[in-house]
Amino acid sequence: MADDSLVVDRKRLIGPIGWNLGIALSSLRCRALVRASPVRNIGVFDFGMNANLLGFVVLLSAGTMLMVGSFPALQAATPDLAVFLNTGLTDMRRSTRIGRLLVVTQVTIAFVLVVAAGASIRSVMELNRVELGFDPGNVLSIRITIPEDQYRKNEELDRLYTSVIDSIESVLGVAHAGSINNLTMTGADRVGLLRVVGQPGADPVEVSLRSLSPHYFDVLSVPLVSGRGLTERDRQGAPLIALVNETFAREWFFGRSPLGATIAVWDDRPRRIVGVIRDFYEVQIERPIKSTAYLPVAQAPTRRRGLAVKVNGDPTPLALALRRAIWVVDPALTIDFVLPMTDLVSNQTWMFKMMTNMLGVFAVVGLTIGAVGIYGVTSYGVARRIGEIGLRMALGASRRDVLAMILSEGLGRTLIGIVLGLPLAIAFISAMATRLAGMRAAGEIVWLGVVLLLLAVTTIACCQPAHRGSQVDPACALRLE
Repeated sequence: MADDSLVVDRKRLIGPIGWNLGIALSSLRCRALVRASPVRNIGVFDFGMNANLLGFVVLLSAGTMLMVGSFPALQAATPDLAVFLNTGLTDMRRSTRIGRLLVVTQVTIAFVLVVAAGASIRSVMELNRVELGFDPGNVLSIRITIPEDQYRKNEELDRLYTSVIDSIESVLGVAHAGSINNLTMTGADRVGLLRVVGQPGADPVEVSLRSLSPHYFDVLSVPLVSGRGLTERDRQGAPLIALVNETFAREWFFGRSPLGATIAVWDDRPRRIVGVIRDFYEVQIERPIKSTAYLPVAQAPTRRRGLAVKVNGDPTPLALALRRAIWVVDPALTIDFVLPMTDLVSNQTWMFKMMTNMLGVFAVVGLTIGAVGIYGVTSYGVARRIGEIGLRMALGASRRDVLAMILSEGLGRTLIGIVLGLPLAIAFISAMATRLAGMRAAGEIVWLGVVLLLLAVTTIACCQPAHRGSQVDPACALRLE
């Protein structure tokens, strides 16, 4: 009964310490994640602690503590007296089996976490190597909101945005400015049905549609592949025209030039294709480039537009001057953000980096717990098997044989955990891929590296107990038995 009280008292002491330490570390981690976000102004994630989350964690921790702590307490309260009187041990075999089972479970979890972290790192590395197709350097992205009760007519909108662009381009250090309905790298996309006029059997297909001003491609340094770009002459009343990207040309014209072909979009008015733009990533880096048609904003006006501004040199110091230039035109305009486009690009991979960071932390924790578990079970097993080890050595086993025996047992448990973790890791990465577009498979190098890492950690964790076991004096061990 006294042993039972001792186990419970230890549980009551360790549990609250672990809770408080975990909450403190979680709070610090949440703050670090918020600070690490490259774009806080348009973030949609809330990393703050709240009562519901805190209550769930405390209940989960309490349940785990009770479940894990109750079993040793029950063992201590109900010892097998027959075994104790015969051998001086309290159900050693059952305790050893449970310890081995826990070690295998720890290795399995660690294997899944490390593989997932490796797959995330590989995905981030591949995303960082993606060729954007445009130059985000020295570019400021601006999004403004127009009052709902003003600028109701298309002509008024055109005059407003023309005045805003002219005011921005008058700021010292600004090279070009342009507008578009969905700013590049903000994750926004406008889609609509499009058909190629004159193509037999061509049903309308959903494509991305952009309405932009003439200098937008100049701001982003997107090259023209063929034909011509947009000009100031492409305004209301002029012949309706459109530009398309290379993906559109491949998917619709199969290697033929699309120049001169006619398309129809939402208004079903025919528009002649006059140019082909080089493919570039507009919405998300991790998703494939879609077929896109680009329309002059004067011929396809939209109320909400973003601005991109190319400057000479570092764009950050000009942010305040650009805000003032916009408010000179109309102080009622709301400026949602003024950000370097490089920050928007970084924000595209931030989710992957965050997930990789978190999985990396979990993987390190899992490896540490696994290593401690392997060391503890191996050390406990060696201590309990002193007599057996002494008998083996008395019968001719060398110290190297004992060392190999203990190491092989530890490595065997690790291999079992790896085998059990293999399907779990595959399922976990597949589940991540459904939530995160662009998530890659782990790859052979990651799988092999994780297996070697776990085997190395196991070897290191087993070395000290194995060395201690190999130094047993057979005579002393047999005398103790």
